[in-house]
Amino acid sequence: MDLNKDILWVFSHPNPPSIPSYVFSGILPADYLNIQKVIFLRDHDPREILTRFNPKLIIINKAMHTNVVNLARIAKELNIKVISIFDDWYFIKPESRDMQIMYYAGFYKYRFIDNLKLAEYSNDIIAKTKNAADIIHKHTGFRAKIISDCVRFESQMPINKINYPFKISWFGMNTNHDTLEFGIREILEYDFEA
Repeated sequence: MDLNKDILWVFSHPNPPSIPSYVFSGILPADYLNIQKVIFLRDHDPREILTRFNPKLIIINKAMHTNVVNLARIAKELNIKVISIFDDWYFIKPESRDMQIMYYAGFYKYRFIDNLKLAEYSNDIIAKTKNAADIIHKHTGFRAKIISDCVRFESQMPINKINYPFKISWFGMNTNHDTLEFGIREILEYDFEA
């Protein structure tokens, strides 16, 4: 298989470098392996994209809209293999009250439904950790393969002393500030300084 011609790495956001998970789980590995990349937006024609690039395999990084499900469905019809990467855990039906409100308001419900359909059309699904793979299996029955992010780091010894007040950092972006607000409320339930 010619990595450059036979594989197409699909991003469904107009500016993939602005999404941290796209950078680590898609852009870096695609660049390293010299795999062609494409931006597939909600108004794009799935059949036209697949016909134009004519891949044998597509890798779908974090689906940002429902049309990605159509892309996977048509790829299957055309006998193109589909691998889907699930960076976020939208396979969980949220259990806390705050998350239930957001779920039933629509956002999480549609992400859950889209990811479920996408997984059904995929030959393989990828999770970043064993814990994420276990959660996907628990809520859907699908078995995910585990491929960690493409990050190089220097191993450090575990900490043996916790300093107070805690120093907390948040990995996210402006579109998911709701998770920061949710996390802050959880932290405030405990009696410690942060």
